[in-house]
Amino acid sequence: MHYKSAVLLLTISLAFCMQIAAAQAATTVSVSPSHTNVNLGNKFYANVSINTNDNVWAMTFELSYDKNRITSWRTAEGSFLKQGGAGTYVVGNTTDNNNGKITYAITRMGGQFGGANGQGTIATIYFDSVAAGTSALDLGAVTILDNNLLNISNNNVLNISIAVNDGDVRVNRLPSASSLQITPASPKTDDSLVGSYSYSDPDSDPQGTSEIRWYRNSALQPAYNNQTTVPASATTKGDVWYFTVRPSDGYGLGTRQNSTSVTIQNTVPVASSLQLTPALPKTDDNLVASYSYSDADSDAQSGSEIRWYKNNTLQTAYNNLLTVPASATTKGENWYYTVKPRDGTDFGTLQTSSTVTIQNTVPVASSLVLSPANPKTDDNLVASYSYSDADSDAQSGSEIRWYKGGVLQSAYNNLLTVPASATTKNDVWYFTVRPSDGYGLGTRQNSSSVTIQNTAPVINMYKPLSLTPKTREGNSLQFKHTSSDADLDGLTYSWKLDSVEKATTANWTYSPAAPADLGARTILLTVSDGFATDTETWTVTVKLRGDVDGDKDVDIFDLAAAGLAYGSSTGGAYWNANADMNPSPGVDGTPEGDGTINIMDLAVVGVNWGRRY
Repeated sequence: MHYKSAVLLLTISLAFCMQIAAAQAATTVSVSPSHTNVNLGNKFYANVSINTNDNVWAMTFELSYDKNRITSWRTAEGSFLKQGGAGTYVVGNTTDNNNGKITYAITRMGGQFGGANGQGTIATIYFDSVAAGTSALDLGAVTILDNNLLNISNNNVLNISIAVNDGDVRVNRLPSASSLQITPASPKTDDSLVGSYSYSDPDSDPQGTSEIRWYRNSALQPAYNNQTTVPASATTKGDVWYFTVRPSDGYGLGTRQNSTSVTIQNTVPVASSLQLTPALPKTDDNLVASYSYSDADSDAQSGSEIRWYKNNTLQTAYNNLLTVPASATTKGENWYYTVKPRDGTDFGTLQTSSTVTIQNTVPVASSLVLSPANPKTDDNLVASYSYSDADSDAQSGSEIRWYKGGVLQSAYNNLLTVPASATTKNDVWYFTVRPSDGYGLGTRQNSSSVTIQNTAPVINMYKPLSLTPKTREGNSLQFKHTSSDADLDGLTYSWKLDSVEKATTANWTYSPAAPADLGARTILLTVSDGFATDTETWTVTVKLRGDVDGDKDVDIFDLAAAGLAYGSSTGGAYWNANADMNPSPGVDGTPEGDGTINIMDLAVVGVNWGRRY
């Protein structure tokens, strides 16, 4: 389209726009943003925007404003009508700050592009704020032509129906902050820092979110942005703190103001949780003080004072000690201590512990012994133990208790001995002691236990009485005994000849026969209750019958020996027991003869003449 044609088209369109009755579709023209806040002296802008489904070709509008509060210094073309790469032409762009009005008209160029549609900006208008208050941004004389105007010969010119949204701008005066201060003025590390200030606004706007910044040793502490309080946990002795404020009225921030600085002072330490242990001390207990030390500055404890008092009298020997030895206390005394904590710079508040009274120390029983260690049913059980008392109190009223198989045997309460008659094989016994000093009972102590052992049977009497009896082949030697068992266990018997069992009867008769039995033979009696045994051993010398001189043969010497003693009786001058060979038990049960050497003895020698082994 030729430039002159475009001008002519826009002029004709504006002249006839109010007379065209039909509208293709709704179109909205708005001031955006609809509301603007600007601080006095600052620049701002407002857009004239469009939202349409029609094909827009040209547009004109007027924008009115309060000349006393804002002035315009520029109107810039928007991009909406340039859609598709079309050229545009600003027909009119007039700013009248004396009357507060802007007139603007613009058209697309080139019929091949058609109209523009959708959303976009027609123009951007730039303003200065010159006085506080609110100015309307009113749209007027809004006219829009669509692209049907391109074909005037078709007489198809349409006026687009328009909805208009006005806007406004508020010119704000900024608030101010004053009287900034930090409390406390001389804070310690256990003090929170509290910032305060006065807020004022010339427009009487309420305070919005003012900008508060805290600085420690000139370094920003962003964790406390917009906070009026810094917790004590964030401060350290020697820190220098201050804060700044930029007050806000919800529209803008005023000038930054700085508070005065404060320096974190030393915080005195604290002693707490004082304990004196044990709570019920005895004379053999040390008294031990403990407490918690805390310092908000993390200063180490240095120079704290500890004082001990006995019956309210200072005990200087234990100054600054945490322990009073047991040797310093006596039953019935009252003790407490005090602590005055110090961090190397200052003392904290004096603290006092609770008071304890030295109690009676109960006695102690030790070294419990139950004897014998392996008792039998014929043994008494005897208890013994050691008694000691830290208060030097004599033993009085101690308890001794006896238990058999875990069951109290009250018949023997407080006795040191249980008689053998009370015990039975396999019983398990022990005793306990709770020592008493007449004021209290000590801890119960248990002895080790003992088990009543089997009592071995006993061979009470035996025959022959001699354990080295002599006999001859062909004679009989009777072995007898009387045995008993304290446990009343049934007894069994064993008779052995040279380790070979010969009998299991109560008594046994040995009848040696030549030649196997000649010489020294061992007879062993074993009496058993099934658990233990008693034994008796005899060494029997078995001689060759007729061998008087014991040279293991019967010859002239044997006959001579018998003949020499012939006629002698027991105890006679020529008596020779070996020559008396007639079988008759002697006083010890040994069959040495009949007590007289007679013809029978000579006959025995004669009958066995010539025998040997």
